[in-house]
Amino acid sequence: MTDYSTLKKDEQVSLELRGLYERHGYKKFRMGKFEEYDFYSRNRDYFSDSRLLAFTDLDGKLMALRPDVTLSIIKGTKATEQISEKLYYTENVYRASHSATEYKESYQIGIEHIGKVSDYTSLEMVSLAVRSLRLIDSGCVLSLSHTGFLSELFVSLGISESVEKALRGCIEGKNIHGINALVDNGITAEQAKAIVEIMNISGTFAEVLRQAKALCIGEGMTSALVELEQLYAALGEYRANIRLDFSIPSNTRYYNGLIFCGYVKGVPRAVLSGGRYDKLMERMGKRGLQAIGFALYFDELERLLNTQPLSALDTVVLYDEKSDITAVADTVKLLTGDGKKVWAGENLPRDRKYKKLIRITEKGIKEEEGNA
Repeated sequence: MTDYSTLKKDEQVSLELRGLYERHGYKKFRMGKFEEYDFYSRNRDYFSDSRLLAFTDLDGKLMALRPDVTLSIIKGTKATEQISEKLYYTENVYRASHSATEYKESYQIGIEHIGKVSDYTSLEMVSLAVRSLRLIDSGCVLSLSHTGFLSELFVSLGISESVEKALRGCIEGKNIHGINALVDNGITAEQAKAIVEIMNISGTFAEVLRQAKALCIGEGMTSALVELEQLYAALGEYRANIRLDFSIPSNTRYYNGLIFCGYVKGVPRAVLSGGRYDKLMERMGKRGLQAIGFALYFDELERLLNTQPLSALDTVVLYDEKSDITAVADTVKLLTGDGKKVWAGENLPRDRKYKKLIRITEKGIKEEEGNA
């Protein structure tokens, strides 16, 4: 088994994720750092923040640094209705930061299945999302939802597109006051009560499912819940990390069906998001193709992963200007060849624990106890 213990935590997680996806048949997808500005501009409303970092190429063409990976994958996919592509990526993207005062380069790892999405495809995708999060936090949570549940609710209520947009924002923000403010401005008091009930349902997956079933209006909402229930039943050991949450943000112009977000302890925002995006495929001219995928956001994980303490060194080899460098080299070679983690230098390493100290001077070699 590969030993990643000498790497930083974020590097360990990155390599373990790549191994996980490759074992499930996903192939590495590579792309350039930028595309023509117009390519991203046409799909500007796909991004939560539509500001693009643009520049003029040497030939005068307007270009943009890549704000998203999925769009580039769709553009370059060779998938067909008969032959699917399973791809993963490890890429940097360039977007406005949460503070909105600067642009930020952030690292993402994700997977995409393009072609035909079967029930097993959805199961594999959700299972891999949980396993990805567990590499960071065994007590992680993956929240599942289905775009059809709320969409069919709004169809049944017969509300306008603008009111629906406002209601979705209220549901995502758990804003009861905002929902009630729409009474007589697009919805009735009875409709507001039903929407608040849906927004407030909580508990275990089984309990939320039971409450949601009682609030269904029409076959469309019921069908969405049946799909989620069947998926949950097939998840086996991963059910411990799953919850049902209908307040997950979703852009219904692009996403359809299953959507999900992942959370780990110590990070206030979602560190993983994904779902089914057949609508995006159609919008980009890939009619007949289905797709599902997710991305893991290392910028959200940065503080958590970078605060992990470095593991202790096995040995520090301390030498001075009069030491026999051949003796130093032979000692380091012997120890590292035996699988030991070794730090060699003229000074002790700062802020590192070590199990053994070997001093090499002109008088010879001396072993001492370390500080670990």
